Order: sequence, then structure tokens, then C-alpha cells
Amino acid sequence: MASGHVRTSPWSISTCGPGDGRIVARELHLRYGVAVLFATGQCSDVADLERSGALACLPKPYDACDVPDALRAIERMRRGERVSALPDHMITLRAA
Repeated sequence: MASGHVRTSPWSISTCGPGDGRIVARELHLRYGVAVLFATGQCSDVADLERSGALACLPKPYDACDVPDALRAIERMRRGERVSALPDHMITLRAA
């Protein structure tokens, strides 16, 4: 990362209270182009997550070994590259 900017970020939906993680994700996506991965137990409302600009959701419980693979996948998605392998239960989203 030559620019020193963060390009991927895992977030929980309830980071700052109910629903606030989606607001943080939206701002990271819109202002800085950050590819957001939700790591949460609240992956069921796909349309709501898509509106946040997040690229994927990794539902809890997940194996800690899945996190690096999920972050690599959303970085490739952010760059518009084809992603060939995802953690088994990771849900991809269409970013708004």
C-alpha cells in the first residue's frame, strides 16, 4: 500500500450501537473507497447490508482462519478482479 490508506476493513454492525456499523461502513465506502467486510451475526438482511456499500458479510460464528481469506477476497472485489475462492459461508453483496 504505497499511499498509506486502508483499503479493506472488517466491521461489526453493532460497533457503535444498533445499526451504526452500517453508517460507518457507508462513510468508509463513499469517502475513501474502502472495501468493507461485515463480520457479524446479522447477515440476514442482505438489502440493508448492500445499501451500506459493504462488499460481503462473514456470519458469526466463523473460524478465525476465514478472516484473512475474506479480506483478500474483498480486496480483489474492490479492484474489480475475479474472486475464485471464498470462505464457505461468506455472503457477497452488491455494493450500492
